[in-house]
Amino acid sequence: MEFLAQEDVLEQVFDILGKNVKDRKKMENKVQTVDRFGFPNIVNSCYMNSCLQSLLNNEEFIRDVSRQETLWRAVPEARLLRRLMNIRDCHESRDYDLKKRRLISFKKAFSKLVPDTKAVHRKTLNS
Repeated sequence: MEFLAQEDVLEQVFDILGKNVKDRKKMENKVQTVDRFGFPNIVNSCYMNSCLQSLLNNEEFIRDVSRQETLWRAVPEARLLRRLMNIRDCHESRDYDLKKRRLISFKKAFSKLVPDTKAVHRKTLNS
């Protein structure tokens, strides 16, 4: 449980830091926004974004995952599900930086589950 608390605190710290950066950008009148339901493309993430859009728009899937939140919130290995729900929570936002941070966090969690994503990508291209 201590691990999860630390993970949540880090996520909040990153959100606060991102908000401070965003506030500074607002003062410079250079705030980036993204379509309400769109996601920024972070280094060739268009396929990932497309899959996420499909999952997030599947109401049954999201409802089923949400119903089990008390279970996966308590399991450190369920980091990917927590990251997916973080993306769900900002799905309707126009805040480019928030979505970008959440996507990067999801991508990192995914990379830990599939360490050699480049090899998987090469296999997909060659098949």
